[in-house]
Amino acid sequence: MAAWLSANEIAQHLGITRQGVHWKARKEGWPSRWRRSNGGRRREYLLECLPETVSTPILRTGETPGREAAAGLGRLSTSLKALSLSKGSPERPSHGDARGAVNRPRSPSPRFASLSQAPESYRRVAEMRARILIDWESRAARFSRALADSIDPHWGVSARTLWRWKKSNASHGLLGLLPRWRGPASSIPEEAWAVFISVYLDQNRPSAEDAYERALLAWAADHAGDVTAVPSVSAFRRRVKDMPAAALLYYREGPKAYSDRAEPFLTRDFEEIAAGDEFDLDHHPLDFYARMENGKPGRFSVTAAQDMGSRKWVGWSLVETPSTDSILATLASAVARYGAPKIAWMDNGKDFRGREIAGGAKRGRFDKAQIDETRVTPICAELGIDPHFVKKYSGRSKPIERGFRNIADRFSKWWESYCGRSTATRPEDARYWYRHPELLPAKAIVLEKLNEFLEAEDNRPHRGAGMNGRTPNEVWEACRGEIRPVDPARLAFLALRQARPQKVKRNGVCLFSKLWYWNEKLTFHLEKSVVVRYDSADLSRVWVFDHDGRLLEEVERSDLAGVSRKDIGKAISRQRRTGRMVREAYAPEGRDWKYNVAAAASEPPFDGAQGPEPVEGRPAGKRSRAVDLEQLDRELMEGLSETG
Repeated sequence: MAAWLSANEIAQHLGITRQGVHWKARKEGWPSRWRRSNGGRRREYLLECLPETVSTPILRTGETPGREAAAGLGRLSTSLKALSLSKGSPERPSHGDARGAVNRPRSPSPRFASLSQAPESYRRVAEMRARILIDWESRAARFSRALADSIDPHWGVSARTLWRWKKSNASHGLLGLLPRWRGPASSIPEEAWAVFISVYLDQNRPSAEDAYERALLAWAADHAGDVTAVPSVSAFRRRVKDMPAAALLYYREGPKAYSDRAEPFLTRDFEEIAAGDEFDLDHHPLDFYARMENGKPGRFSVTAAQDMGSRKWVGWSLVETPSTDSILATLASAVARYGAPKIAWMDNGKDFRGREIAGGAKRGRFDKAQIDETRVTPICAELGIDPHFVKKYSGRSKPIERGFRNIADRFSKWWESYCGRSTATRPEDARYWYRHPELLPAKAIVLEKLNEFLEAEDNRPHRGAGMNGRTPNEVWEACRGEIRPVDPARLAFLALRQARPQKVKRNGVCLFSKLWYWNEKLTFHLEKSVVVRYDSADLSRVWVFDHDGRLLEEVERSDLAGVSRKDIGKAISRQRRTGRMVREAYAPEGRDWKYNVAAAASEPPFDGAQGPEPVEGRPAGKRSRAVDLEQLDRELMEGLSETG
């Protein structure tokens, strides 16, 4: 049977210390086991697998522990020679057929083609396993027992492992008993590895087994079905583990995953940022259902501005759909309360890159357009705000995302109608609240609670960089930078939406290719290029500016859809007043410099002092009577009122 020696016993034979035995065993990889002893446990080493420099002195003394150790060792050595001669070293079979399909055997194939290729430590372990198998069979024959009942617990091997060894030994001889869990990695042909890695490094994330099968098929097609040179899939898995994790992230999960989890990032020194100098703006959808203005369930969004130096919430808007309107409203409210910042960090979305903020880009090419940070709208240019656009799809570029996480965790989760950010985090009862919109909170309630929460956040101690446990309000007061107030009347116009520049037409100016705005004074700017600003919530009037930012006119809507006859009469009167205004403003001085054709043809010659010559159908001594426009307006209005 196998002989196991403790470190103390080996140390006595070698004349070294117990610690020296353990160090030598770790260095040379001696097979060992743990065994309970004296209320604890101790490590023992298998005598048969020790190096000759260690086992020879022990065997010469004849004091090997265990029953019948010396005699058993001799019998096992004789049987091992017979086993080696009978089994031999069979060559590895080729697995493949004429159609190119590759099938591995059900039992594990040997790692090495022959015993001579295996390291010496591998061969010692294989011989030890062979001795245990021979002893196992001899015990069953000697005591007339089944193999399952002939296992010696001193071997330190389970029944399942013994049966696996026996199966591998029957298929491959000593090659099947070579260990597969330790030692140098098998050599993988570079051609097979190239096929494997081309399949494995894909964002579809195929398994190692699937990539290995593709590599086997490609190798078999190029080598007449012989795959003996390709190791098992375990060798490929081990080599994959040696690859950099960053490369696996980039090719198997995509550039976004690599950027979020492996790419090095830059850090900001928030202590160098004065409070009020830099604002951060972005959108955030609330993670709970609420009742929209049309009575249906939905999720409101917050467009917020946060001061980067103090983490103070300086402005926010609650809207159903975030857009440029909500951005302008948020920025205008923040500037009105705390003054204009020097820098505005903004998201890279289309609404932030619009004409009112970034000058826009060509239609249909927002994703490919190069952002021109110098072409900004008056709300940034006239207020001296330098806009910066963060990296696309990079949450860490915006510190406000950390504040949005607080809103998601400390505000949204406290509502009964919480629905989570995705289906993975959605509660089961969220469906109930979606089907009962009458029970959901309205916008006024959500806005009231949001105001209370953000004000409380400004008074809550912060552990972020540069905060030192202070609240945002405390940092705001202690580290306030230059205050740049803005005239509220001027800011009201700068926060309006801006249409594309256009020329004033005979009908005035137009919005959305269908809404017309006109008044009498706008006629004086005919064919001039102007800029139209409007309020999306109230399209009944617009404001017309020139390109220097001067307000020209405030114009009301003039199209006639859905108006009464009285409104039509007023419109006609306005048209006539416009003509009169133009004639009166630019009428030339009355000079009689034209020839009088009628007087030149009459006899006697016409005397200018007596008046003009009478003409048929015209009173003598008079020209045609001037038209009284005001009288016509009164008559028209009276006629319209009589007809209803």
